[in-house]
Amino acid sequence: MFRALLLLASTSLTIVAQSPGTLVTGQLISDARGRQALEVRNSSTFPVTSILYARTLRTDKGVVSKVSTYFDSPTANFPGIPPSSSKVLVLAGATHTLVDAWSMAGLLQDGTAFGDPLLIRLMLRYRIATLSVLNERIDIVDGAVRANSSPASVANSREQAMLSSKQSRPTSSIDSEEFAVRHYQKSFSESLDQMITRRLRASPSPQGELGRVSETLHSQRDKISAIVPRQ
Repeated sequence: MFRALLLLASTSLTIVAQSPGTLVTGQLISDARGRQALEVRNSSTFPVTSILYARTLRTDKGVVSKVSTYFDSPTANFPGIPPSSSKVLVLAGATHTLVDAWSMAGLLQDGTAFGDPLLIRLMLRYRIATLSVLNERIDIVDGAVRANSSPASVANSREQAMLSSKQSRPTSSIDSEEFAVRHYQKSFSESLDQMITRRLRASPSPQGELGRVSETLHSQRDKISAIVPRQ
């Protein structure tokens, strides 16, 4: 199933969505604590499920760098943005100074992508990376459930998966987009593993919790797979 989903996502990487036009707009603001934030207004008829925002910042030491912030409702604490409503999103690197124009892309629940074409491509690659990580962890957790293995074996298998992933990805001579995808995949892997570890440790019945963790991972994958980006 995953191969088919991956093929669908891969064939959509060149998508240049224009249909929503200005139905989803963003505006830079300061939140109540003075942090840089993005106010996104959704005037379309479908919920916004993902937002990718990029900008160039200058740090306190004068270093200029490009920063992106990704919000994805199936896998993060982002409930999405319903139709005819707006949401304020606090941005990574919000204390630094904006020195260049910013851009935004996103995905509606019906699969329509909108915004900067380059960011659309990057966002879709993030989703492919998300599916890859979820499938790795689902294989590990489901295998442990079937074999009635201990939670400790799950942790060992996750560590081996991460080690193998690191060894198979040379970091030299890669472009900025590839670096961004690898950085996102690493961050998502770590956050997912922290969630799994936290739940197993907190549960009075770790063996039973494995089954519930499996349900959570399958639910996240199903939500992503249900939204197939389209032209």
